[in-house]
Amino acid sequence: MYIFGITVAWSIYTTAKKACELIAKEKLQKQGVNEKQSLLEAEGDAETKAEDNADNSPELQAIQNEEYHHFTKSRTLFTLFSFAVLFVT
Repeated sequence: MYIFGITVAWSIYTTAKKACELIAKEKLQKQGVNEKQSLLEAEGDAETKAEDNADNSPELQAIQNEEYHHFTKSRTLFTLFSFAVLFVT
């Protein structure tokens, strides 16, 4: 039983570590995109602006919103509480 608990705890730890790395990477990419957009707007290239507007479709914005709110404090606490209850019982 202890081996199972240790294995699950290690799995949770490594998964959380990878998730935090991915979130940090996405934030850096998002900052890079914002900088790129500001440079492109300064140039005033009409063709590039049309492509950027195509990327901001409502469907894409909805997906980005879901991804952004995937790891929240309440979800993380709920998951940790659930695992704690699982291990106690």
